[in-house]
Amino acid sequence: MHGSGLAWYPKNQTPLDKATYDVRITFPKPHTATANGELIATIDNGDTWTYVWELKVPVGGVAFAVSDSVLNSIAGPDDLVINNYFPSDFAQFSIDRFDIVPEIIELFTDQLGPFPFETFGITFLRGPLPFNGFGPPQRVFLLSASDGLIAHEIAHQWFGGSVSAATPADNWLSEGFATYAELLWLEHKWGADAIIERASSIRRRLGSNTRSPAVVNSPADILDQAAYVRGGLTFYALRSELGVDDFFDVLRTFVDRFKYSAATTADFISVAEEVSHRDLGDFFDASDYSEPVPQLGP
Repeated sequence: MHGSGLAWYPKNQTPLDKATYDVRITFPKPHTATANGELIATIDNGDTWTYVWELKVPVGGVAFAVSDSVLNSIAGPDDLVINNYFPSDFAQFSIDRFDIVPEIIELFTDQLGPFPFETFGITFLRGPLPFNGFGPPQRVFLLSASDGLIAHEIAHQWFGGSVSAATPADNWLSEGFATYAELLWLEHKWGADAIIERASSIRRRLGSNTRSPAVVNSPADILDQAAYVRGGLTFYALRSELGVDDFFDVLRTFVDRFKYSAATTADFISVAEEVSHRDLGDFFDASDYSEPVPQLGP
């Protein structure tokens, strides 16, 4: 069993109105309930458990899962405890796939600033779900274990979980950066040539025309390839435009300034221009508001 948002509890359904939460989930034994947040109590009611999860900082909502899973804790950077939950029959070699999680968090902490939450964990799920991964604040839910997907969903702790997209047209900031974060992990493991080759391959497959990432005309546009792929290429191109130092300074400034709130494309452009001391209007017009896909720099 799993759920999030309006299917289970009343909420305003807008990232502009975040809140703190206390979540109590009661269900028959022997299953385990995981949610985004910090587990503060497990209550034995006899035939049932009640798991109490708490979110201490404002977030956009709660996601949870009840499944046959067991806890596997590992140490993260800066004393962060990573509480992962895997199916009880999960093979050890599958669990070992997640040994990269502390290294990914450390990489993104260096690039984006401090991890924005006090706790973190991954819940691996089985079953017919409409997604391979979902990364709400403090917990990632996964149905597969590829390195790229793990990096993508962890990146959402900064872009999406802490700093949320203020409107549907700004969702490219969240999904585009998480897509670009897959390339950052690839670069970390295999070097600069790997990220150049992968970005060029993505650009060729994308073709010449897609929807503009920062223009949304229907609900289907919110999570299409323009938000993910063109959004990711926008971050790749911005790094080439600004240089490494200014680029990561922009990212760190942006996530620090809008931590635990929501931001717009205009907010991001403003930070980029402030940090770089450059007029980036033409760059973002081409990258975010024009249908032809810009060519990539080196």
